[in-house]
Amino acid sequence: MHLTYDLLDGYDGLVIIDALPREGDPGDIVVLQVGPEDLGDGEFDAHGMAPVAVLGSLASMGGELPPTYVVGCEPGVLDEGMGLTPPVEAAIERAVDAVLSVLDTEFDLASAVTTKEKA
Repeated sequence: MHLTYDLLDGYDGLVIIDALPREGDPGDIVVLQVGPEDLGDGEFDAHGMAPVAVLGSLASMGGELPPTYVVGCEPGVLDEGMGLTPPVEAAIERAVDAVLSVLDTEFDLASAVTTKEKA
């Protein structure tokens, strides 16, 4: 819910990082560009955490979806619990690289890439 209200203020872009089951191998990383046509109306649940519902409800609240990307990781297990499976944990660096690539190529935020190079 907070994300919806924050987006009403207007942003240049949005990058969401999430588990994204797509019938691939655990740890697979994918980057998707998301537009309003991908969302539908989004059945909004004020207590839920579904990004599609949050983003889909933005237009009905008078907002506009900024350029949006999802960096998704194929989960190993979807059961409740803490921690990551070994393949997902091994994918963290590739996910960070994917986020930095989106920031650099889609939002021209080269400074985000240079902070990684300093580490």
